[in-house]
Amino acid sequence: MRKFLFLFGWDSLFLLGLCVITVIVLPFWCIPDWLPSLCWSVISAAIVYVATVILPRYRNMEYINRLLLKRMERLLVCWQYLYTNIQRAHLVSEIPMKEISADKQGIPDDKEIDEVCSKMNLLVPPSAMFAYSKQDYSWNELFNQCRENIERNIHEIISINTLDNSKLSSLMDEMQDAYDKFVWSMQKLINMVYSEPMTPEKTAQIGKTYEVQDSLKELAAKFRDLEDKVLQYRAKRRS
Repeated sequence: MRKFLFLFGWDSLFLLGLCVITVIVLPFWCIPDWLPSLCWSVISAAIVYVATVILPRYRNMEYINRLLLKRMERLLVCWQYLYTNIQRAHLVSEIPMKEISADKQGIPDDKEIDEVCSKMNLLVPPSAMFAYSKQDYSWNELFNQCRENIERNIHEIISINTLDNSKLSSLMDEMQDAYDKFVWSMQKLINMVYSEPMTPEKTAQIGKTYEVQDSLKELAAKFRDLEDKVLQYRAKRRS
């Protein structure tokens, strides 16, 4: 109902009400001569209004929905890029690359996140990271890349999102906070790892202290909500 109200507006509903009244009035013959002319003028105005206002407004909404869907899909790609590198942060020297190359798609559950975090070896640089020749393959560079992409797409979604879909803008704001919290906890852990000799087991234990797992779970929950939004927008486009 809210979607149609936003599409048509109160002005359109008022004009529709006038058209209904004119349709009711026209069949009666005992009306003044000037009233039928007025009724036909109202109907003509309604037709012009639909052609010049309602249809362009509908096309604009369809265009906005396509833009929102595309940027939400880009955010899911950012998550996959980030999580793939986290998945591969193992003892690569002891695990053949072919065994860790088939990364799981989609948003992981809390149990999988605990398992992945318990095997992280942050002394190993990200192995699935895209970088130019002059850039370093490092966790900080990975986080900066993801932050740039996430912030850009979140900003674009909020800027083009309509007021009738405030939940999406709220989700974007919460996602930004969750990502900042996760990066903060990871950077504290990385500083600790490089300051003294670490085993993966000790890294996982300290990671719990710095809430790495909890912050990653919170971020994953926001991306699950985003995944649901993407499915809803895709269903709208097919309907």
